[in-house]
Amino acid sequence: MKSDFLRNMSRENWIWLDNVWLAVQNLKDERHAAVQQTQLLQQELDLLRRRRYRKTDPGFSLMFAFVVGLVGIIVGFLLNLSLSSPSTD
Repeated sequence: MKSDFLRNMSRENWIWLDNVWLAVQNLKDERHAAVQQTQLLQQELDLLRRRRYRKTDPGFSLMFAFVVGLVGIIVGFLLNLSLSSPSTD
């Protein structure tokens, strides 16, 4: 029964069926390309978000490091003055 249907199809119907099959294949290929592009864009977006997060949270600021260094120098200078023995010359 099925083979009778296929044998009785006209050339135009076969051409139409072939065009439909090609259109479906093209749509599948386009969908696959769109999925890949979406994944690539998602990766790029994640990378940009990580970069932006690092800029908004830089850790220690340069001013904080400068103040700590200055306090360290002053404390070291004061300890050096207080612990040095007076000269008896």
